[in-house]
Amino acid sequence: MAFDLDDLTMCFAGFRADPTHCDKASLLELVDAGIANGFRGASIWAAIVDPLAASGLSPKDIARLCEHHGMQIRMVEALTEWTSGDRQAIDAVALPLFALARDLGAEEILTVTMDTDLVDVARAANGFAYACDLAARDGLRLGIEFLPWSGVPDLATAWAIVDLAGRENGGLVLDTWHWQRQPGGPDHDTLRTIPGDRIHMLQVNDVAAQPGDDLLTETMTGRLLPGDGIVDYSALCASLEYIGAEPNVAPEIFNPSLAALGPDEFARRVSASTRRVLGS
Repeated sequence: MAFDLDDLTMCFAGFRADPTHCDKASLLELVDAGIANGFRGASIWAAIVDPLAASGLSPKDIARLCEHHGMQIRMVEALTEWTSGDRQAIDAVALPLFALARDLGAEEILTVTMDTDLVDVARAANGFAYACDLAARDGLRLGIEFLPWSGVPDLATAWAIVDLAGRENGGLVLDTWHWQRQPGGPDHDTLRTIPGDRIHMLQVNDVAAQPGDDLLTETMTGRLLPGDGIVDYSALCASLEYIGAEPNVAPEIFNPSLAALGPDEFARRVSASTRRVLGS
């Protein structure tokens, strides 16, 4: 299938050894490195907005700086309060996050749960539907990312929630690390039942053959460049093509050794490896 590999989305946090630390100078460095290597969009953690504010950049300043250099903030991470279905609790977390996304000029909010108990799908769908309705007021989409150790551990659970919620602006973020490590491994049967327009973003990276002792530690420190691990990109692309998916492509590699190479070299390697695995 054909991806627009001249319009990649840069996950800012993955390009820093300490994802939560960023100032104006380091942001400029990231943006320049990204633009030079085919990144035209970015995903930003809400947690780094405060450090950027301390260096003199408001959310609107961040948006203007990125836009000036040819990059758009596309996604803000992450909404974590929604699976309970408690509207008051969702309001408390979602409304400030959506306001931040509006100031940043973003179009999507990444949605996850960090709870480890399996969710009640019906309750989670109600919460997700309510959050989608709130997001729609600001023209935002919500994309659920499943995390193998969490209460939404796999694609089947995430899709069941999105499907039951029934909101047009609700969809999925498919991360190839979680795709590979989800219970039971890659799930092409479920993926091939999902309408292609519900796959909003494809986060690409690769996975070592042998799992680490702790999945959370591994996913935050041990991701590999696309093509350096066991993800079957040919099979994944075939399934995405089958459903007509055209997601934004967002390489996301958390690996301190690679980040230590510096933004320019890291961005070059990430861009080149992404093009190799998705360019056919």
